[in-house]
Amino acid sequence: MLDSVFIAGNSITTGQYTSVDHSSANVVIDSGGVYLLWYMGGANIQLGRDLNPPISRRTIEVIAGGWGGYRDLLTEDFLMGIKVDYAWPRAAFNALKGFDPTINFVDMSTNDPTSWYWTFGDGDTSTSQNPSHDYLENGTYEVCLAVANPYGSDTVCDSIQINKVVPTAFFVYSDTALPQIAFQDQSIGPPTAWEWNLADTAGPVVMVQNPVYTYKHNGSRHVCLIAKNSNGNSAPYCEDIEIYGIGIAEQLLTKLNVRPNPFSDVAYIDLPEDLDMSRISTRLITSNGSRVQAYIRRKGSQLLVDGSNLSPGQYILELSEGENIKAFARLVVK
Repeated sequence: MLDSVFIAGNSITTGQYTSVDHSSANVVIDSGGVYLLWYMGGANIQLGRDLNPPISRRTIEVIAGGWGGYRDLLTEDFLMGIKVDYAWPRAAFNALKGFDPTINFVDMSTNDPTSWYWTFGDGDTSTSQNPSHDYLENGTYEVCLAVANPYGSDTVCDSIQINKVVPTAFFVYSDTALPQIAFQDQSIGPPTAWEWNLADTAGPVVMVQNPVYTYKHNGSRHVCLIAKNSNGNSAPYCEDIEIYGIGIAEQLLTKLNVRPNPFSDVAYIDLPEDLDMSRISTRLITSNGSRVQAYIRRKGSQLLVDGSNLSPGQYILELSEGENIKAFARLVVK
């Protein structure tokens, strides 16, 4: 017996349905069906009957002090019903948006969930009951909460608007056309303004999103970007960029092929056929123009550069005839 209810005769109104609450707060039926047992506590009791098939055959009665199948089971059902309230949880939550862009989520689910799975609409998830989440970009996000207990699961979703994200600065750059550098902003937030410090004669500040700049001097440049929007400014994001090749580019006739590059032991440089190596001298310099001593020798149609005694970094190998540079190679020692 899952539950029992006594219905007093004076609580019943003839000719209409009467709803009666069961006595227990939670009646859980794990499997199987529902049978209805009734016992007539007095004479001349008449219950509503359903004679139309299909007949459920799920009513029993007390006969001679014992339980037994209802006598008219094959032909009719009593019009008694059970309102079933399933025991699986109902998902619900609140989002405390006053902390934007950090949102505190509060589980409001009912029916005693035992597990929680949040998706925040930006790819992040959480299994905490009441998580906090930091959004990195302004926008509209669909947040979903899935809850479960041993009886089942439920999911609810709601949209949340994020408006107060301060940008996070980030950039990449291309140095394939040195001494020209192409910068590409990849800040998130999103930003609406940019402040670049290119660390050269252009002055410290460039305000475009993706500047392309030709440097005037060899050497290391500490380049920084600050990204901005109406909510504030990011912390600076900086990169050290090596600039080299200035002052020789206009004289170069040939750019030599280096294999492998970067290298650590030996680099092989292919020599052009029209270069008279008997009249050529070599010079290895750093990216800022300082000469470096290195072991360089010719082997057939190649030059071999020994990198075992070189510090990691970028170098330029110049091949000159007198005062004229005839060819060069860019080398990277790792």
